[in-house]
Amino acid sequence: MTWKRNLYIAVGLALSAITTSPQPAHGQTASTMPGATPEFQDSDPNKLADQALILLENNEGEAAFALFQKAKQLNPNLSKLNLLAARLSAADNKYDQAQLYYTEYVKSPDGKSDYRPFAELGRIYLRSKSYRLARRNLEQARQLAPERDSKDRFVRAEIMADLANVLRVLRDDKEAIRVGREAATQATSDPKIQIMFSQLLLSISPNETKESRDVAARAIALLNTDLEVNTFSEPKLRLLRDALAIVEATWAQETLSQKDNPLPVYMLSIATQDTAEVTMRISLLSAKEYADRAATLNEGKPEYRVRQAEIEAMLGSTRTALEKLEKVLEVDPENAAALALKDRIASMPKRELGAAAKQ
Repeated sequence: MTWKRNLYIAVGLALSAITTSPQPAHGQTASTMPGATPEFQDSDPNKLADQALILLENNEGEAAFALFQKAKQLNPNLSKLNLLAARLSAADNKYDQAQLYYTEYVKSPDGKSDYRPFAELGRIYLRSKSYRLARRNLEQARQLAPERDSKDRFVRAEIMADLANVLRVLRDDKEAIRVGREAATQATSDPKIQIMFSQLLLSISPNETKESRDVAARAIALLNTDLEVNTFSEPKLRLLRDALAIVEATWAQETLSQKDNPLPVYMLSIATQDTAEVTMRISLLSAKEYADRAATLNEGKPEYRVRQAEIEAMLGSTRTALEKLEKVLEVDPENAAALALKDRIASMPKRELGAAAKQ
């Protein structure tokens, strides 16, 4: 059976007798790479639990479960096992089970000073629409969380972003904007937090479009810079689509409120085109994956390379597209498809995604 199917039995039996025990400092260095197996050589249950948590963050659930089993054999009373069991349960979409383990963990001395169970409990309550419980736990997590974690993520700002959305649902709009703005100020280099705050502003005050668009513009600038390095990053493209959709929504609102003004209509056309283009790029990532696979299976087929180049150019990476075409033309200088595509790329106008956010 898989670790998920074993989870209820093994975790339940292991944790029925858990009390508390000291927890190592947060951010403890792991001694193995992700993908550890049951042969992981360490007799320290704290280190095993830490490594299991890292593995779980890297979606290595089976290996994490194996280390969990070993750790609880060495010390079934280790309080951190409750945190690990909660995350294992959540990874299997067993949120009620996860809630029980988080609740047990925060009763321990280590859990009371650890922001993670409160943040994760808050998100479970948010998911289940238990908004007042979500608010209580997220506020506690906010007080305990550092500004950044060991991976340099803005963990406190992420917590505040969730809290701001809870406050909006609870109709505490003034506090929601205050918390959201604080999160965006703390995480100026995190486009996801900027997008959250921009969406929050627009949802609370749809007629006040300028600040929402300005915040979205910050996210777009960050994402455009990131995509220059990694053009084919689907998570970044999806975030960019969200940010562009906000800009589109602000101009749509202004078009309705300023019916005789051509500027909002013009900017809306640009914003709508930007959103459509990024949506197309996301769809093209699957086509690129298949084209790459075909070219790998038959490296000598020039039309496969030309197909790769065409998709990459449509995805905005004209440099890598031209590099592929040059390799084709080195072997076959008269390749008509490669020459035609090269001319098309040279004549492609370069569009700046997000220009409508700057108005």
